[in-house]
Amino acid sequence: MARSPKLAIEAPALPEAGADVREALANALAPHPMVDEMTRDAHALGAALARDAEAAAALMLAVDSLARALATLAPLEKIKSKAARQVAYERRHQLEMTVGALRLAGEDFDARLAALASDVGDNEIRGLIAECLRGGQLGLEPGAAERVAALLEPSTHSVTVRVALHALYELGAEQAHARWTEILRAGAPTVHVVQVLKAIESQPDQARWAPLVFPLTLASDTPIARAAHRLIQRQGSSFVGYVEWLTRSPGPRDLGAGIESVSKALYWAMLADPELKDVVGPPLLALRARAAEMKVSTAELDRALVKLGVTTDERSAGLVLGPEIASVGTEGGPPLLLPAELAPAWRGVAGPEPFDSGKSDYERACKLRSPPALLSVGAGEGLVLAESACTVHAVPDGFLLHASGDPKEADAERWKKLGVLAVGAAGLLLIDSAFEGGGELGARARIEAAAGRYTILAHRPGGLGTDFGAVQLVREAAR
Repeated sequence: MARSPKLAIEAPALPEAGADVREALANALAPHPMVDEMTRDAHALGAALARDAEAAAALMLAVDSLARALATLAPLEKIKSKAARQVAYERRHQLEMTVGALRLAGEDFDARLAALASDVGDNEIRGLIAECLRGGQLGLEPGAAERVAALLEPSTHSVTVRVALHALYELGAEQAHARWTEILRAGAPTVHVVQVLKAIESQPDQARWAPLVFPLTLASDTPIARAAHRLIQRQGSSFVGYVEWLTRSPGPRDLGAGIESVSKALYWAMLADPELKDVVGPPLLALRARAAEMKVSTAELDRALVKLGVTTDERSAGLVLGPEIASVGTEGGPPLLLPAELAPAWRGVAGPEPFDSGKSDYERACKLRSPPALLSVGAGEGLVLAESACTVHAVPDGFLLHASGDPKEADAERWKKLGVLAVGAAGLLLIDSAFEGGGELGARARIEAAAGRYTILAHRPGGLGTDFGAVQLVREAAR
């Protein structure tokens, strides 16, 4: 029977060290079924290393190599070989013991170990070293918390800052809060601000931080702005407070950026707090009124309000559809709108070259990246529509071809001009693009339209904000 492979990662060794260090290291590297045995052996190794600076330096190098080797491995549960998984488990335990012993051996090792954790990548080994620096299973000896907290000031390593903030909090919550406040106010390195914002996420009462956190959502420093955004999404009360702050605080430029943030964060905030939907409507309407007063675009906010089922008098007077005059559905391909005189030139799957050649008319329509879009048909152009169904309504000065979503979500700022469609005396033909325009098979509908040039305006769906997709044809002569 073939033997299961083992990992080629050796345990730390100090062959040049004295007998007392080698014996203490051997005891520390052995399995430990009890935490008190771990603590005893880690302290014994730390004491031996404190008496032998060369051995301590050599062990730091060995720990560095071991951590980097372990960081390249998959998580324990994903290592398929039982033998290899066992070796990886043992090496992690040995890393924990030697890291703990080095911390006991000298104050300088805290900073070196924190820098190592920052350098090995974002993985379980980074977490293991960080946990050891916070005390882990071995605990912190007297004075260690102060020592680790002092690492905050000179460091820009994310792990070091996070561990130092944790140690600072262990020394006293009010002391930590005072320092966090100083960091958030101004001038601190980005990594300090981001780690403080992450630390606040774990606090039960985040409202006390609102005056400091809310302005950071508008920071030009992207990591800081992202961390602040994440924080306002964590609790419904924080999100509502942020909306209320935007309503009374920033100028027009910041208000526009804040509205964009609110619109993007609303979905995640409601996931975190399902009851938010029942209380956030009025604050959002107040924010919208403030934006309108300051001549700031409300388009993003309007789409968020529609998703909540909240409307205003202004929005309810939006797009008004006339009677339905035609409807065509397909088996999955796009519908096609043609000036009726061009219908014989459209061959669908039948040509001009065979289907699957990539050069049939139907395949040309399907290849368009972002319909609705114009496509050449004979001597003119047709309009390839989005989705697989279209309902045509009469609207002032033309037609609306509705593909998806609620017309109440129509936003004047999202209508974009695609081009112009020239329509002859025969009017328009709406067909399933898979079929020939001049035939009788397939879904199709004739649309009576006055001859002339029609401006094509497209309203594409916008994700969370709006599902509304449609095309307007506006007759130029009627303008």
